[in-house]
Amino acid sequence: LAKDRQAVCDFATTAGGMVHARSIDGAISGLRCDFLIVDDPVQVRDCNNLAHLEQVNQCFDTELMTRLANRQTGTVVIVQHRLNRADLTAHVLKRPGFVHRVLALVAPEDCEYRTKNGVWRRKKGDILRPKAYAPQLIDELRESTGAPGFGPLYQQSFDGPGVLQLRRDDFVIEPLCPPAIP
Repeated sequence: LAKDRQAVCDFATTAGGMVHARSIDGAISGLRCDFLIVDDPVQVRDCNNLAHLEQVNQCFDTELMTRLANRQTGTVVIVQHRLNRADLTAHVLKRPGFVHRVLALVAPEDCEYRTKNGVWRRKKGDILRPKAYAPQLIDELRESTGAPGFGPLYQQSFDGPGVLQLRRDDFVIEPLCPPAIP
C-alpha cells in the first residue's frame, strides 16, 4: 500500500492501483474506473421493496456506469444474491454485453468453469463451500429461509417449491359487471 493513501475505503498501491469503496448511494462524482465491482447493492430485507430495487437499478445506470473510464473496455462485476425478479442482475441481463455466472451453493447439475488455472468441475450436488455449509445446515436453510427463499438466496434460481410462482392462468378473469339479464 502507498503510505499516503491507506484509508479503508480509499487506498492506493505503490504500483499505481487504487480502490474507492462506496455504498450504493455514496458520492462518486469525479471518480473514474476501469473495473467497477458492485457487491450486494440491496439488503435482503429490501427484497420485495420494488421502489428501492428500481432506485438501485437507476443508480447503476445513471451514476455507476458513467464512472467507467471507457465503456467499451471497462469491466463490471456484480456480486449478489438473487433477491427478486426485478433486482440489479435481472436489470442488466436485459441488455447485451453482460454474462451471467451462477455459483449455486449446491450444484444443480454437473458443470465446468474455465479459470486461469484450468477447468474447475462440480458434480451435481457438490457444495460450493463444504467446510462452511455441512449438508445438515443446508437442510436447515432450506426449511428456515424466509423471503426471498432458499432458491434465490443460495441457488441463484427462482425455481423450486419454496419460491412463489404466479402465472396468468392462476387467476380467473371475470367481467367487472355481470351481463344484463334480458
